[in-house]
Order: sequence, then C-alpha cells, then structure tokens
Amino acid sequence: MKDPIGMTGARLEIRANVVSGLVPHITNLQKSAEMAKVEAVSVVPSVLAAAQSVLTESQRENGVAVIDFGAATTGIAIYEEGDLQHLAVIPMGGQNVTNDLAIGLRTDPEIAEVVKLAHARFGSDTLGEVETKVEKQTYKFNQEEIDEIVQARDTKRFLKQVLKN
Repeated sequence: MKDPIGMTGARLEIRANVVSGLVPHITNLQKSAEMAKVEAVSVVPSVLAAAQSVLTESQRENGVAVIDFGAATTGIAIYEEGDLQHLAVIPMGGQNVTNDLAIGLRTDPEIAEVVKLAHARFGSDTLGEVETKVEKQTYKFNQEEIDEIVQARDTKRFLKQVLKN
C-alpha cells in the first residue's frame, strides 16, 4: 500500500529493513559531530546517503541498485517500485585490492594505489608492461600479473554473494 490513510484492515503486517551498528561506533560519530559543532539530524549507512544524492524518484520507481565501493567497505542498496528492498554493507573495499597489489607486485602500498587507479582507468586492454611514475621514479609491472591479482578478488562472485544474502 502506497497510501493507506483512511483505510481499515483486519490485520497488520510489516516487511522491514533493519540496519544495525555497533553502539560505540555510533556514539563516537555523534561525539565527533558535537565536537565539530555540527548537529547530526540522523545517522544512515553511507550507501543510503549516496543513493539519496544520486538517484531520481523515477529511477527508484523503475528499480535500481546503487553500489558504493569505498576504501574499507562496499555498500549496496537495491530499490524497486520506489522502496528500499535490500541493503548490505560488506567489509571489503578498494583498500583490499591495493593491499593485494602491494603484496603481489612486491611494492609499496602507495605505488600499488597508483597502479590500481591506472588499471581502473584503462582496464586490461594494455598488453605487456605497465609503467607507473611515482615521485620522479618510474616503476614497471607486467599487465598480466596485475590482471591476475585484481581478478583474484573475483568481483562477480563477491556481488552474487552479497545479493544472495
């Protein structure tokens, strides 16, 4: 029911999304906001805030999934007929890929981050070696090795697992 005002019914049912967070984390967020002299109106998962800022009402009505891929977490919000149908926050993000690259390429995390961003920008269309310049020094890495490390995270399997839950 989109607009139940004025209707009478025999029973009441609810399908709800419950989002939980650890009390110490939420308390720390609220204290930080108070110290910064900012009034927090509400606390929401970042993927819901992202969805609120980028989606139109017609997109929510037609059905859409928002994936907020952050450094430490990945958030997913799925809307259908204007309502939130599914929400998940998984403790895996871009920092995991950076760490994988740093270990796999035997390099510093700062250099691995540059390689990751270049890979995201250009994909694996490049063959042979990839050159990356960091602080006037040039580093060379094998593209196949980069692809293998990045694909080891198996993003498709990860998303299927998230959407299944």
